[in-house]
Amino acid sequence: MSAPRPVPVVVAVDPGRFPEVVRALREAGLEVASELPDLGSLTGTVRDDRLPGLESIDGVEAVERERGYRVPPPDSPVQ
Repeated sequence: MSAPRPVPVVVAVDPGRFPEVVRALREAGLEVASELPDLGSLTGTVRDDRLPGLESIDGVEAVERERGYRVPPPDSPVQ
């Protein structure tokens, strides 16, 4: 069995409670990469087995795995 791997996430939180919710997220295992308190969101990484724990924190509105996009180079025939 392999060890749980870290996954990048975007978390939406109650902006009025931002500092306390971020503190709880850190305690639950989130490694915060960036914070946008005015928008009530932050990004970071967390072990995939800890995702359900983040979603259950009071003040967390949503947790989504961050998505990556790749665009073909400008000189590619497919655009």
